[in-house]
Order: sequence, then C-alpha cells, then structure tokens
Amino acid sequence: MSALTEPPPQAYMTQARVDLAALDLKGVLNKNGIPWGLFGDCAIVYLGRAQPRPPAYIECLVLWHQGRVDQAFSNERAFRVVPSNPMNDYVDLFWSNFPSRYLEVQIKVYCQPSPTGLPQPIQFLTKSVIIEDPDLPLGPDTMTILHPIHLIKGRIRDVVIRDRPQDEGDVRHLADKYQEPIKSRNHELSLIWVGLALRKPHTYLRNVFRSIGVDVEFAHHLAGSSLIGDHPNNPRDVFASLVA
Repeated sequence: MSALTEPPPQAYMTQARVDLAALDLKGVLNKNGIPWGLFGDCAIVYLGRAQPRPPAYIECLVLWHQGRVDQAFSNERAFRVVPSNPMNDYVDLFWSNFPSRYLEVQIKVYCQPSPTGLPQPIQFLTKSVIIEDPDLPLGPDTMTILHPIHLIKGRIRDVVIRDRPQDEGDVRHLADKYQEPIKSRNHELSLIWVGLALRKPHTYLRNVFRSIGVDVEFAHHLAGSSLIGDHPNNPRDVFASLVA
C-alpha cells in the first residue's frame, strides 16, 4: 500500500486503520507463503464481538521461524521491525502508511518455535471471515483467523493470567456462537488451564465449560495446587497455549 499524505492533527486510531494494517500483513504473509492466522481481540472482533474502540494491537500466529519472518518484513516500507531476542520466537511489527510513521498499529507475531521447542510437526486450523468495515477504501475483504478452538484456548489462558472481565466474556461469546465446532474438538483444551480459570474469583464460566462438554469437576481436580504464577507468560508459552 502506498504512503499517504499526513493525516490532520485531530486524526485518531480507528477500526478501519487496524483493518488496513491487518490486510497489509495478510498481503506480505501470503506473498511469502507463510501459514498464518489472527487471534486475540482483533480476531474475535472479526467474529462479531462488539467493541467500543479498536483493538490495541493485532496478534498473529505463523508457522515460520523468527528469522524468516524478520526477513520477509525487513524491506516492506509500511512495516517497522523491532529487533528482539532470537530465542523468543516473536516478532514485533509496527505498521503505518504515513511517511512520519504517525498512528502506527502494533502487530505481535508469534512464530513457530525452534526445534528445541514444541514437538514437530505443528498444525493449526484457520477460518476465513469477511471484513465489511464501511470505511475501508476498497470495500469488503477477507481475513484469516484461527479456528474458534484455538481462539477459546487462548482466551482461557488469558482469563488465568490477567484480570480483564472481557476475557471471560469472550470465552462465553465463543462457546455460545461456535458451540458445536468447539465441542467436537474439546479434547484439545487444556483441563489444567480450564481448572485454573475456574478458580478465579467471581468467575461464571462453570456452565459455559459444561456447555462445550468439559468435565469441570475433573478440570478443577487436575488444576490441584498449581499456582497461576507457575505458568510462564512468554511468547513461546502463548504459541503453545494456542496449538499444543
């Protein structure tokens, strides 16, 4: 996408701008033949969850190693690659189509771990959705997101490691809207993460988990004396929680 003239001083972040960043991301990943899918807030918004403001950032899972992802984006003018530890299996991108880099959109790319990480091969399912934002200059377009089973796995982890009521709401939204696709693959859920989520104060997820066929009593038992702090919060852990 070509650079635009600078925006007016009152310009602010919009959903359409996040959409443009996601579409440019899609273009580079597809051009390089990289398997990928969005997850997190951006993906769940594309599945119909109402949100009063644009997501703070875009999250993307890719089946390529970090060095190859760095290389794919290094010569893309709209993207700025932030150097990171090669052991993290993570690439931090910032997108802007303005020459001054004004109103950059952050994109967090979680890469396939090195051979010392997760067992190979790694696979994930994706789903194609339509973006129908009326402010997109070229009209509706398609976007690739992770399958709801991966999205709910990520959100269950989020419920455990942070205190954001919206995460529990997203688990319920996904379980309600995609009950059968998730229920048919509920064996892929980590019962320890489910049990830890059930131990959070004021949680209302017990019946939500039951609706997708999870044995909540067994999950609670498996969580046992495990502490939330025992579970690392790093890029490899994010990747594993989505696909392992």
